[in-house]
Order: sequence, then structure tokens, then C-alpha cells
Amino acid sequence: MRVGMTVAMMAMAMGCGDGGLSESDVRDIPPGNASGSALSGTYDLEAITVACSGSCAPVNVFGVVISPCDVGARNEDIALVTQTDGTLQVDVEDNLWASRLEGGVYSDGSFDIGGVKTELGGAARFISRATGIIDAGRWTGEIEVRSVGSFEGQSRDCTAIVEVDGERL
Repeated sequence: MRVGMTVAMMAMAMGCGDGGLSESDVRDIPPGNASGSALSGTYDLEAITVACSGSCAPVNVFGVVISPCDVGARNEDIALVTQTDGTLQVDVEDNLWASRLEGGVYSDGSFDIGGVKTELGGAARFISRATGIIDAGRWTGEIEVRSVGSFEGQSRDCTAIVEVDGERL
């Protein structure tokens, strides 16, 4: 995984939120009506933070001060996408926001996927939901990332909106 994405996602995770996205919103997202595996492959993605809300002040994590949810921050990562008919699974290794997102994909290539990840022994929870479309090997979408927890004695509840675009490698 590229270092920039790790730092940016840790920053988002340590800071923003409005209490909106919940774990029940991202678990068991139903399959869509797509068939086949045409969307499966490896994608080079670029993520751009476009908005933040909630408790997003800088935080000290392991002696490093991180400014969470910097609007305009750009990061890149590689995602492994697996389509099995109407189900879609996206894996991004060593990523804080969610190492696996799962859900549905539809015949027009649109998708709705989500996942939950914990860090720091469960002190932090990262709740993510991504929507978008994959068409002709091009990924266009948005991910909402909510991070909640307590770090260094400070409670966090931060939501970041991240635009994600990329291409199949």
C-alpha cells in the first residue's frame, strides 16, 4: 500500500463525524442484479478528500501529530475487486478505513459496498460505505468514512467524504 493513503486514512479515522453512518448501515448490503465477473481485477485508485464534519481536530497518534480530514488531500492505492454475479468485494491491503468492503453490484456497473474495521485494540472503529460505478474499466465513486473512538483521552467522531476515481490495471 502506498504510504500517502495510509497516513490520510489514519488522519480521517482519527478525527471527523456527524454520527450518521452506523455499522448496521454497512453490514449485509444485499447483492445487486449483475451477472458474471466482468468487473473483477486490480484497480489503481486516487482518493481526494472533499468534505469533513464532526470532531476533526489534529490528534497525536504514537507521537506523530496528524491533521485529520484535510480537504484537498490526494492519495493513491491499489484495490483488488472481485465480482461474483451481483456481489462485489473490494480489498485494499493495510488500509485503515476498511481493508474489505462488500455489497452489491448492478447490471449497469453501479455498486453499493461497505465494511467495518477496528484498530488500536478496538479503541477505533472505521465505518465505510462506498457507492459509484465501474464502466469500461473506469471506477468513479464516493466513499463516506466515519471514525469513532477515543485516542489519547480525546473522543473522536469524524466523517469524511472522499471522491474515488481510477482505472483497471
